[in-house]
Amino acid sequence: MTLSVPDKAKVNDKSYVETITENNEQCKSPQPSGFISQQDGGAAHMAKLAQDWIATNCIEFIGKEE
Repeated sequence: MTLSVPDKAKVNDKSYVETITENNEQCKSPQPSGFISQQDGGAAHMAKLAQDWIATNCIEFIGKEE
């Protein structure tokens, strides 16, 4: 499953978290579920709100500090 946003959409930390919370069941499953959360260093991915949500709600997560 690939999550995407419309072309030229502005994505901030809140909209990013809203998108992943709608599609989060796979990140709660232990590997190998096939789920890979790939963050590219975008501002929304690195925001404290997003980092905290993923760390709390996903089983496997490597934070931006690691």
